[in-house]
Amino acid sequence: MITSMTGYGRGEARNGRLAVALEVKTVNHRHLEVMVKLPGGLWELEPLIKKKAREMVRRGRAEVYLHLLSPVAGTREPVVDVDLAAKYLRALSKAGSCLGITGNVDLSMIARLPEVVRVEDRPIQTTMVSSLVERALQQALKRVSTMRRTEGKRLAVDIKQRLNSIRRLLPKIQQRLRSSMRQQEKRLRKKIALWLSTDNVEAKRITQDAMLKHIRSDVTEEIVRLNSHLSQFLVFMRQCEPVGRRLDFLIQEMNREINTIGAKAADAVIAQFVVTVKEEIEKIREQVQNLE
Repeated sequence: MITSMTGYGRGEARNGRLAVALEVKTVNHRHLEVMVKLPGGLWELEPLIKKKAREMVRRGRAEVYLHLLSPVAGTREPVVDVDLAAKYLRALSKAGSCLGITGNVDLSMIARLPEVVRVEDRPIQTTMVSSLVERALQQALKRVSTMRRTEGKRLAVDIKQRLNSIRRLLPKIQQRLRSSMRQQEKRLRKKIALWLSTDNVEAKRITQDAMLKHIRSDVTEEIVRLNSHLSQFLVFMRQCEPVGRRLDFLIQEMNREINTIGAKAADAVIAQFVVTVKEEIEKIREQVQNLE
């Protein structure tokens, strides 16, 4: 079963104090590349995330984003800047003495002054979130895998239709080739008869060139090889492992064979068939670029 390299998945996990979300996006890439983006202070989780991602994604570029969800109970706490409060108190007491103002400065008054009390995010230890990250990552990767397989099935249907279209054109090329070669053979027989009846060197040379061209115009071997590539293509598509690179190689070989057929046949009708086959091969190539 072929698999697409394009997918997306999200997973979440939480306990009494923390909640995390992981997003995984995969796109086309020639090789396997895993990029991880983490909040500050959690870089120790990167090797774990990359290892888990590589176990499921074998080709393509995977981008993993970790989010700490908020508000999360227990991860924020108030902080009192005692030194700043003391400076406020001394400044207010001095101002009162200078201005002749009496009165008590209490704690509630000090607490309302700027920056005395603030709420800070408490640093999260890696050990506190590693198990949550694993759970969320597993969910996200499972959803990515499901999406990639679904997309792969859709691509497989399209590719098989195009392979069948090519396979249906090959007998037409062979039929036209036989007709074309019969016509060429008739013309050659006349030239050979003329050659045998004359000592004209130029006539002999032209006839020899025509014979060589007739022999070289036989593309039976190329058609056989192209049919073989089509069959091998379908075999690879049924395998349960990454086959994108092998299919890409087969595409190159199919292009080579159909180009040779077009060059050797030198027939207008066959040339039209060749153009159609090349269009189908190009569309298959575009699809194969997205396969794992």
